[in-house]
Amino acid sequence: MKLLSKIFLALGLLALVPNLAHAQGVTRICQETVNSVTGANNCVDVSATNPFNVNASVSVGGFAPGGSYISPLSVTNSSSNVALPTGTEVVVYNVGANAVYVKLGTSNAVTATTSDDYISAGGALALTVGSNTYIAAITAASTSTLNVSGGAGLPTGWGGGGGSGGGGTVTQGPAASSGPWIFTPWIAGAVNSATNGIYTNLLQGNAALSLTNPLFVAPSTAAAWTLSGPFGTSTSLANSISTVVQNGLTGTTAGGATPSGNNVLVVQGDAAMTPLLVDLFGHAGTIMDFAGQNATAPANSLQVGCEFNTTPTTITTGHSSPCQMDSAGNLLVRAAISSTITNPTSTLTLTSATTAYAIGNLIASSATAGSVVVPSFAIATSGGAAVINKLLLTSNDSTSTAWGSAQIQVDLWTTAPTFTNGDRAAFVVATGTAAHRAAFTCTMSPEYGDGVYAECTPNYGSEAVKLASGTTIYWTLQALTISGVTGASKVFTLTAELQN
Repeated sequence: MKLLSKIFLALGLLALVPNLAHAQGVTRICQETVNSVTGANNCVDVSATNPFNVNASVSVGGFAPGGSYISPLSVTNSSSNVALPTGTEVVVYNVGANAVYVKLGTSNAVTATTSDDYISAGGALALTVGSNTYIAAITAASTSTLNVSGGAGLPTGWGGGGGSGGGGTVTQGPAASSGPWIFTPWIAGAVNSATNGIYTNLLQGNAALSLTNPLFVAPSTAAAWTLSGPFGTSTSLANSISTVVQNGLTGTTAGGATPSGNNVLVVQGDAAMTPLLVDLFGHAGTIMDFAGQNATAPANSLQVGCEFNTTPTTITTGHSSPCQMDSAGNLLVRAAISSTITNPTSTLTLTSATTAYAIGNLIASSATAGSVVVPSFAIATSGGAAVINKLLLTSNDSTSTAWGSAQIQVDLWTTAPTFTNGDRAAFVVATGTAAHRAAFTCTMSPEYGDGVYAECTPNYGSEAVKLASGTTIYWTLQALTISGVTGASKVFTLTAELQN
């Protein structure tokens, strides 16, 4: 009995072994797949590359306003912002007349630009709030207004500011606001061009005209040809047109000569034909012919007339105009001549004072404003023009403290200016500012044994001066830097380099 009991106990323990192993294992989930090559069904473990297939039905509610709104936000082309209303979603309505750009942010430091989300005029945009608390807006130009509604749910039913429907017609606007419609004709599958033009077949003898079927013309020479003149007269052109020579068939011209060549219509084309003469008649009904040099003048002729204008008009490219004359009937001719280079000189004698000049002082002939004499030089042509390339300014003042390395400005005038002050006082023009034409800057050389010199350059390129009349150009001097003690009654000499 004891042995039998031990046997049953061992069998019971063996029966428990599979259950214990199962309790300690891992449960695996697989889903059936079909091998595309063999067609066998396999159960492949669910994983990231073999996800579990789930069929589900999801319902998402539409946007529901939560009753939270902001005060209408006025938007300009400068960014402004406002706190968002309560809600996980907001709908932004553009109720103004101009497009708006918007941007969400987490503080009132957020700004919008024209690169942000776009809402057309009359349109709306739904946005998920997330962690944002503010909305900023801006226009590209002008102003608009935004209303913002807070709520929850999927926004639906909003669109842009305007759209267009199908069908209908399109009307071209006026030429001032839009260009014309352009239609490009196509011929034989290609755009119409110089090498693909519109052509028309003309028929002669039930065949299209061509090189082998040209148009036949057969003028008659049996009777005179008549040309009606503009004044009711007629001119006889008897036998002046030859016959046609076509494809080697030769005929006889009215003048008796036989023209040569094929496919040509000869009109006075052979030397043997009587020349065709055309006479020009005037209103008096007589011929207007000039026989040549030193011949008797005909009774009638064409007159070549000129026109007098106080101020002739400017002629533009491609236009013509009658020759011009003066009030005495003289033909006006202007010949183009080469320019002339001249070097006129002029002098300015200073006062006997020796005190130093300050910056901006007038350098003049008198300390009394009303007694200042403005020096001048002359151009080559009265009422003409000159290009002033540079000026040479020298002084015989060899005082060691006078003008060495100083800067002086030369001003040019078409009429002499007057001054509020005199020599060694502020350079202030009283009258004549409209006559100012140019300014040159002169940097004086060091003081030498007999004075100083400077080559003066124009402040703005080379200077061109045109005088209404006369030849005189006036000049004045102004100290641009301070001088030292000068000599008494010293002389400045100005030499101009002119291209007249």
